[in-house]
Amino acid sequence: MKFFAQASTFVVCVALLFGLSACDDSTGPDAPTPGSFEAQAEVNGETFNFSANAFFAAGEDLESDEAGMGVIFTTLDTCAPDEDEMISPPYAVLVREDVRPGTGTYPLGSAEEEEIGDEFVFFWIDGATPATSSVISSESGTVTVETSSVDTFAGSVEGEVQVITAGTGETETGTLSVSFEATACPDLFIPQPGM
Repeated sequence: MKFFAQASTFVVCVALLFGLSACDDSTGPDAPTPGSFEAQAEVNGETFNFSANAFFAAGEDLESDEAGMGVIFTTLDTCAPDEDEMISPPYAVLVREDVRPGTGTYPLGSAEEEEIGDEFVFFWIDGATPATSSVISSESGTVTVETSSVDTFAGSVEGEVQVITAGTGETETGTLSVSFEATACPDLFIPQPGM
């Protein structure tokens, strides 16, 4: 499972970034209604598709006081699952180590960079289990933010990706197209690899 080893540094970094303070309960009767997400990646004639729910959070890391924001795309109906209902593949993440931006176009960077700063990076684990999942991670491109409020974060992503294919571990490059409308979730949970 070479590709999960390669991916783990980025996803664990994201998990640490979003130990954000939470003020509201995201699992009770007032839990946020999920937003929507659709993605397509094309690599050497193979097409990956993913439709899911979308949630986002923005705030400060409790340990470092650094600003950050993240969007999680998951098949679950909640952004803060119970301990017995963990997020598992497929899922995707869009993050930046900076405040939630206003509307406009922003750079999409490489998910392999240790410091992502104000660039967005995108990461997608496709497949039902770690053994059958391909890893799709951004290399370059743009994120266009069409709506940016405390309740909704929506837009699109276009760019180049690196795909590590399940089973073979081969790495290839391809294109990515994403549209999303994420709902605010103060208790956002970002999964670690293999969850």
